[in-house]
Order: sequence, then structure tokens, then C-alpha cells
Amino acid sequence: MAPEIAEHLSRLLSEGILIIHAGRLLSAEAGEAGARIIIRSTQGGASFPLDVARVINCTGPARNYTTTDIPPIGRLREQGLLTPDRLRLGFESDQDGRLIGSDGSVRQSLFTIGPLRIPTLFESIAIPEIRVQAEELARLLQ
Repeated sequence: MAPEIAEHLSRLLSEGILIIHAGRLLSAEAGEAGARIIIRSTQGGASFPLDVARVINCTGPARNYTTTDIPPIGRLREQGLLTPDRLRLGFESDQDGRLIGSDGSVRQSLFTIGPLRIPTLFESIAIPEIRVQAEELARLLQ
């Protein structure tokens, strides 16, 4: 990790802005200001709810999102809020990373960055490209 990123992460943790929970995501539902998720802790196994502003999928390289059982992805897919692309590389999205639903409409408040944008923006794997995408999305969300 780059030193400036480590420093920023450390500051977010120390100020309580970022809280890390180790566990398995059991469910996610849209809430008024983001999402309500249920997590099963890896420390003790207890389940608990969290109201969050953002849900970020960091599950790794398996990208067949037409059949995945990852709760937030499966739920969004079942609700028609996202569309896996035909080649199973990621999700259909517009040029800003907004997800495209199964009805073809652009979802104004659902975004993706990184490898899941490959169907629309092929150069989406390396950290410099993802950093630019994150910066652009942050500006768009302000």
C-alpha cells in the first residue's frame, strides 16, 4: 500500500470515520440513506445489523454475476437493478459507472468502479485506473 494511502486510512480509522467489521454479509436491503446490512461476525459468530451509506463489494475475481449468491449482488440482480453483461465480465453501466437495470434504465444512485466496469470501460483493473474512477465518482457524488 502506498504510504499516503496508509496514512489516510490510519486517520479515518483513528477518527472513527472508517470502521472495519470482519464477517460474512448475510443480507442487504435499500434504506433511506443507503443500505441496511446484516453481518455475521467472524469473531463469535453473532449476527448484527448495520445502517451504511455505501456497500463496496471486495469479494475477489469470480465474476459470473448471473448466478452468484453474494447477497447484495444477487438481491440487486433479482430486483432488476443491475444487469450482468453477456460476456460475464462485470455489469452493464454508463460512462460514469451508473448501473443499468434489467429494463435498460440507468440507475441514478447505483454505481460501480474497477473491474466490474470492464464491459463499458475495459481499462479498469490497474490501481491507477481505479484511482481515477474513484476520484471521478467522488466528484460526481458531491
